[in-house]
Amino acid sequence: RRRDTRDAGALRRQGDAPLMRILHCISSMSGGGAERQLAYLARELGGLGWEVHVALTRRGENWNRLQHSSAVVHEVATRSAYDAPLFGNLRRIVADVKPDIIQTWLLQMEMLGGLAAIAQRRPWVFSERASEGVYPRSLRNVSRRIIARFASAIVSNSAAGDRYWRNRLGDRTRRYVIPNGIPLAEIAAAPAETGEENGLGPRDPLVLFAGRL
Repeated sequence: RRRDTRDAGALRRQGDAPLMRILHCISSMSGGGAERQLAYLARELGGLGWEVHVALTRRGENWNRLQHSSAVVHEVATRSAYDAPLFGNLRRIVADVKPDIIQTWLLQMEMLGGLAAIAQRRPWVFSERASEGVYPRSLRNVSRRIIARFASAIVSNSAAGDRYWRNRLGDRTRRYVIPNGIPLAEIAAAPAETGEENGLGPRDPLVLFAGRL
């Protein structure tokens, strides 16, 4: 479903009250792993009875996955990655939705979504999707570390990601490691491929690589 912030209260007037109301903030639903994980999480939380909202600035390859969830999507127009009105729009969304908790994904929303959560005094989960190797010393990464200090918790999808924050924040902020979810039903429903479909003959060698290129 797609609704703008003016319709967000309608869900709260229909049927039973949700278990919790969560607002996810992410730049887009492009083809990355974080975007796909958010789509999976939105679907599963909705199935558990949560009221799920997603604030984003652009669609992308994972947009259809998000549409198959029950999430209320708030599309925010923006002219650049750190457009000043974007912060004000996020604050208005938070004020209207009144989420029990906010979860931010990737740099733009870690910064602006985190600031909106702080401004509206809402519990805020910071999502770590990488590890130390992708964070060279820079003003941007130093700013990211500073704002993460104000998060209610940092959730990493790997032990290496958690170690990055343990070495910088110690125990001053709650930290959790939650591995990526696996869409078992989606995998089971995927059609099988044959060597012939990929131009291979019955005697041609076939090598399978599973990993990250």
